[in-house]
Amino acid sequence: MTNVRFTPRPRRVLRFDCTSCGGCCSEPIALITSEDVRRIIHHTGLRARDFVHFYRPQDVEMPARDETWIRTRYGKRALGLAKVRGPRCTFLGKGDLCRIHEAKPLLCRMYPFKPVSPNREPVQFTFPRSEPCQAKREGRVRLEPLRIVYQAYSDSHWAYLEELESWHRETRGRGTPRGFLRFVGLE
Repeated sequence: MTNVRFTPRPRRVLRFDCTSCGGCCSEPIALITSEDVRRIIHHTGLRARDFVHFYRPQDVEMPARDETWIRTRYGKRALGLAKVRGPRCTFLGKGDLCRIHEAKPLLCRMYPFKPVSPNREPVQFTFPRSEPCQAKREGRVRLEPLRIVYQAYSDSHWAYLEELESWHRETRGRGTPRGFLRFVGLE
């Protein structure tokens, strides 16, 4: 048996300094998975119906063929966090800070970063100039925590796709959005 020497990856960082403006919790719709819902329920004690919303295709920017659409008797729906007081996330609290920071959805944890190699192990992330995020591009964010969150998101996403496949096979598009929550054990 030969000794293999592993060299640690260099600590790469992205330039980013959050201004805590709350913009990321106001305009974009936070699409979530059933695992995100379970984590929020466990953290807050709320019921899914207290913070979940089923968005219609005209409400979200998602390709028509995206496999995360929930097919229901009312048409396609996307599972997301509810909005209150206009476009604000239901969990956006005073001072524009997240009230469920410890349990917030994995996509929210990665925002505004995008994986460059969207597979199970992204090589790097970017902070696209097209993102409406007002953060300063001066601070530094280590990449390893983003990789860990992305891996958790990827695992959660694949599990969610399996739940959707089972739902679609069983209901054949005739179920209701709330029926989906019952189907995955969230109500």
